[in-house]
Amino acid sequence: RRTRSLPTLLHQLRVSMPCSGATARRGAVDGRTECHYRHGVQALRFPIGSRLRRAREQRGLSLADVAARTGLSKGFLSRVERDAVSPSIESLVAIADAVGVAVADVFALAPVRVRRSDDRKTLQLPGQDVCDVLLSPPTERGVTVLETTAKPGGSGGAELYELPARLELCYVVVGTIELIVGDERFQLGSGDSVTFPADTPHTWRNVSEHDDARLLWVITPALPDPWRAVEGGRDQGGAKVVEALPSD
Repeated sequence: RRTRSLPTLLHQLRVSMPCSGATARRGAVDGRTECHYRHGVQALRFPIGSRLRRAREQRGLSLADVAARTGLSKGFLSRVERDAVSPSIESLVAIADAVGVAVADVFALAPVRVRRSDDRKTLQLPGQDVCDVLLSPPTERGVTVLETTAKPGGSGGAELYELPARLELCYVVVGTIELIVGDERFQLGSGDSVTFPADTPHTWRNVSEHDDARLLWVITPALPDPWRAVEGGRDQGGAKVVEALPSD
């Protein structure tokens, strides 16, 4: 197991925890860590257990695997993952090493990023008579959110395509579309939504002859590079595979 000196670990926590210089105590409601700043009432809670559990599951490890690597009991590890108990620094380092995550990342907070309406740009994605706008930050790796405006008869293309992601959600803001996923067809109107595997061959079209349709797409994990998504090859069933070129 990788080892760290105590000064190094404390430095990692000091630069990564927003409650640096604060007093931490056990939460009275849900048992999560609360940080109270000396200069004002500012409570921040860190669900470190869920982050450790997610890292463990992403690496295909069981609680028994982590217990064997750390020497900690499965019961204790389960309580840590449920934020029912606060591990010591030594135990936290051991668990983080076992699941392959840096201690600093356990406490890291994702930045708040705002995208103004005049800062949005269109994408080159499969489709006919459509305009796709990226709403999520282009560097976001957890999710890609797109807004699509389709002219009457506009579509994702006559042929089925796939995306290099796990899950895709479509929400119809305005209009009526027909969505084809594999061998199934769905008609969706304003306010309807649908979720399906992004790597299943699919396409869609605006069925109106007179009105535009406006859609929101939520794709997870994020497209590798949504700015430069291009049409790639075809899968064994003949569906187009949308790939992404690496960033410059």
